[in-house]
Parts: sequence; structure tokens; C-alpha cells
Amino acid sequence: MLERLRGVKMVHGQVRLDGAKLRNFRLSQGLTLDRLAALTGGVVPARQLGEYEAGRRNCDPLRIAVLSLALDIRPEDLSSVDCQQAGLADLRHWAGLTADEASDRLGMSRWSLRRAERTGRLPASMPQAEFITTASALYGRPKRTVEHALRNVENINTSDHVSDLGLCSVGWRYRVIIIRYGTGFASVNRGLFRG
Repeated sequence: MLERLRGVKMVHGQVRLDGAKLRNFRLSQGLTLDRLAALTGGVVPARQLGEYEAGRRNCDPLRIAVLSLALDIRPEDLSSVDCQQAGLADLRHWAGLTADEASDRLGMSRWSLRRAERTGRLPASMPQAEFITTASALYGRPKRTVEHALRNVENINTSDHVSDLGLCSVGWRYRVIIIRYGTGFASVNRGLFRG
């Protein structure tokens, strides 16, 4: 794994690293920040580890994979996301893959992969069963885990939110406000307003 990382430009993803978990695993193994940095082969410097633990810095997919190898734990053990709530992007991050790497191996564009991770919508040219099989092998997860992550993405998109579509035309905007209470939508308000 460390050989694969030599000379690779790190791309920041939105890995949801739990700094407190990282610190607890490090301390439970009796490691200092410097010693853990050495175990990563210099991929993650001690100062950066301290920033991760303090929650002042985001971790990218490749570094979370290296940290999990160095601590001899699974990448999801360092995540602030419970395995049951994980989405497709979490599975990709835990596999230590950037969107570019994963999209190439899945046979889809980066844009299509990111859309699938955000909305659960797959390209028309890729049947869901094929995606699940390929992603399962790529991410090193059972098919049911990938299916569950795909469903989680769809559920996340129905969570509470207020969105401004920002469709501007001569100072006018179209706004859609969706207020969700419990399991049903209580109010949908659409209209033009001066913005």
C-alpha cells in the first residue's frame, strides 16, 4: 500500500474522520504522534496527525487508508460515520480511492460517479446489478453493503433541507423551500422573489 502512495498527489475528499477515535486508537497502542507518523512511512506527518485529532483538518481517502494500515484497524473504525449510515462515497474513501481512480475502475466518468454518490442515480448505461458487483469488488465490501450504501444515499437526499436554486434572471430568483417534519413533507413553497 505505501509503495502505491509514493509520488501520488493527495486529493482531498470529504472523508469524515473522527479525530477523537484516531487519538484513542493511537493512545491505546501506546504510540506518540511521531511514532505513528513513522509507521505511515512519512505519508502523514506528526503535525498533520495532531490537526486531524483536533478536528482542524480534513483527511483524504489515501491517508485514511494509510492510517488504518499503520494502526492495524479498518478505515471505517476511524470514521465519524457508522457503517449502517455509510454512503457510496464513504465506501470509496475507506477503500483509499479518489473519485478519479474509482471512476476509471468502475467504467464510468468521474461526474457520473460523484452524481451516484450524491443522489444514488446511476448512468443509464450501467445497470444497478453491474454497478453493485463491480463496486463490491473494487471497494472490498459485500454486495449487500454496497446496496445498503446506495439506499443510504437516496435517503440522505430526502433529509431536512431548505434550498435556493439560484436561477437568476434580471434580479429574480426561483426559490423552492421544502420543510420536512418526521416522515412526510409538511410544506412546499415555490415562487419568484427579488434577490
